Amino acid sequence: MKQTTVGGSKRKMANALAIAVLVVIFLGYMFPFLMVVINSLKQKRDIIKDPFSWLFTIKGLSFDNFVKAFVQMDFLNAFKNSLLVTVSATILVTLLAAMLAYYIVRNKNKISDITFALMVASMIIPFQAIMIPLVSIYGGTLHVLEHRLTLIFMHTGFSMAMSVFMFHGFIKGNIPIALEEASCIDGCSHSQTFFLIVFPLLKPIISTMVILNSLAFWNDFLLPSLVLSKKELLTLPLSTYSFYGTYSADYGTIMAGLLLCVIPILVLYVVLQKQIIGGVVAGAVKRSEEHTSELLVNVYKGWVIMQKDKIHLKSPGNWINDPNGFIYYRGKYHLFYQYFPWAPQWGTMHWGHAVSKDLVNWEHQEIALFPTKYEDQNGCFSGSALEYRGRLYLYYTGVHYHQPDPDNIHLCRNEQFLSSQMLITSRDGMRFDNFHNKSVIIPCMEENGPGDRTHTRDPKVWRGSDAWYMVLGSTDGDGLGKLLFYRSTDLTDWKFVNAVSGKNGFGWMWECPDYFETEGGGVLLLSPMEIMKDGKKDTAQTICMPVEFEETTCTMQIPNTYQFVDYGLDLYAAQTTLDEEGRRTMVAWMRMPQPVDGAWSGMFCIPRVVELRKGHVYFRVHPNIEKMYTKQILYVSEADRAGYKISVDIGDGESIGIGGYWIFRRGCHICTDRSNVFGRHTDYRLQFMTPEIKEGYHLDIYVDHHLIEIFINDGEYVLSNVVYGLDNRIQTDIEAGYRMYTLES
Repeated sequence: MKQTTVGGSKRKMANALAIAVLVVIFLGYMFPFLMVVINSLKQKRDIIKDPFSWLFTIKGLSFDNFVKAFVQMDFLNAFKNSLLVTVSATILVTLLAAMLAYYIVRNKNKISDITFALMVASMIIPFQAIMIPLVSIYGGTLHVLEHRLTLIFMHTGFSMAMSVFMFHGFIKGNIPIALEEASCIDGCSHSQTFFLIVFPLLKPIISTMVILNSLAFWNDFLLPSLVLSKKELLTLPLSTYSFYGTYSADYGTIMAGLLLCVIPILVLYVVLQKQIIGGVVAGAVKRSEEHTSELLVNVYKGWVIMQKDKIHLKSPGNWINDPNGFIYYRGKYHLFYQYFPWAPQWGTMHWGHAVSKDLVNWEHQEIALFPTKYEDQNGCFSGSALEYRGRLYLYYTGVHYHQPDPDNIHLCRNEQFLSSQMLITSRDGMRFDNFHNKSVIIPCMEENGPGDRTHTRDPKVWRGSDAWYMVLGSTDGDGLGKLLFYRSTDLTDWKFVNAVSGKNGFGWMWECPDYFETEGGGVLLLSPMEIMKDGKKDTAQTICMPVEFEETTCTMQIPNTYQFVDYGLDLYAAQTTLDEEGRRTMVAWMRMPQPVDGAWSGMFCIPRVVELRKGHVYFRVHPNIEKMYTKQILYVSEADRAGYKISVDIGDGESIGIGGYWIFRRGCHICTDRSNVFGRHTDYRLQFMTPEIKEGYHLDIYVDHHLIEIFINDGEYVLSNVVYGLDNRIQTDIEAGYRMYTLES
């Protein structure tokens, strides 16, 4: 107790000492101003006798000095001149500096870099070094002195460097580019985007620069004294010079005149003091949350970036669907995705972007692709990625609506739109020039072309033995799906080679085709539309099958049978790439019937390794994911926020309930029921069953708050379901028991 008391006393003493020091510093700063106020109310003889005497010791206090200063200064005229010069120069430098800083930040090239460097360098040049040449040029050569416009022009020029520097820091650290991308989608020009979107967000730094520049312009004496000498043009600081005579000075009037000069700008500072402090801080550093929070977010009207996810990549806010451009590039996994950043519902498609070093820890980046061209005006649909000579190539489908829905311009009436295949490249996989670096590689199909003008999309590109190949999903117009194969030798000039038509019962249009080779042979992934005929929602499903592909003629035989990629039937639009070790790895979209907390919709499954063995396609948990679940636990409450894993061998007739979601074995099948954890969505499927199991009944069940993935016999089959409202109960009648694991902290 004594130690605590002593420690508290020491802290109090230290605080008192700090306060005392601050008071002394404050008084030191305020003393000159206090002397001006005191002496402005004294008569001249009292000032000369004792300038440091306090007011209560002086007789004959008077406001005569203020009256005399007001008349002798011609205060109203001088105030008008100061106000005109200060306001005009402040408005000019604010607008010009904001526009120039915005251009420099958003246009990274040599010209902008050199311009910014020169402006920063110019701040170290003292004004005294250039004032004599300045007067000689403007007075002797140009004859433009004795004009208020000249002074306004000079104030603007000399203040530009610091102002641009401050605006540059604020825009770079605080203004998200996605807002500008959205305004471009809505048809704004560059000037409209700046003045309607960006400029209003600059309020803190505008307030800062207004007060700093206004103070400088209002109080400046040296520059106006070089430019103006006529009495009718004098500013307030210059007009105080009239109080000084050759042999004497009227100190009381001088003090009163100084007060009259500073009071207007002092009022402005008091009004804007909060904004100036906030603007300086925001312009100097980024918000500390970006460095300390696990969820690194920057939100404005639903826009979110830099969110971190573990195991399952989820929507960073609002809507996501198909994975796009999945690739291992320059030591990182890049996963792009269909993204509508303005609401948790489908709309005009952008490409969101996330990166990971290990397929476990993901971090969302800024939007990669957004509509800028006629061909992709209404959306950047799905596609794929590849690397060539260090550059990242993104292929995607651009869509253009004939007639947007007047009630929701993000939708199209009667599916009247055109589809074109497009390309954009990047030097580093992080920056994409959406305005200047897009090109159309396959224009919209002609009426008698190999594919449908509307429903031809989702290019998947790969390297063959002798050239580059592309497959597109399409329809033949008679209710059958169709694949279109193209070949290229340079990645930009693509020639149509062959079309492969589907079979009855395989859907009317084939989305998201993906062909690849494994050690066991070739595999084709498809997402046929309306392949399900059971009257429930989500009639489009993702299927897979072993196939053979002949490169010379681009022929492929489609078998009569197929597997579902996932028998929970929520998974869709699968896409694969080769991982760091050369394993064929797949991700896919898990469809959600309602947003989570009204804020976000859509997530991706655990990355899965695809293998073909004896004509059967296996989907195994990726080893990077599997090795994360090493901490054995007894209760769900002990699990990491990223979820937990249950391993169990299930006997015939046995079951296990996970938070209200039931898994049970019925003969040679694994079945599930999510009726208790799927709200009132009875128009969706609630019960599920695998085909006949042949290799045993071991289950590895990966549980997330909104997704349960069941891997049967290391990927013989997978059954995954989206869920809502899981609780922490584990109920089971399995005699052998179960083991539960989570991630190490």
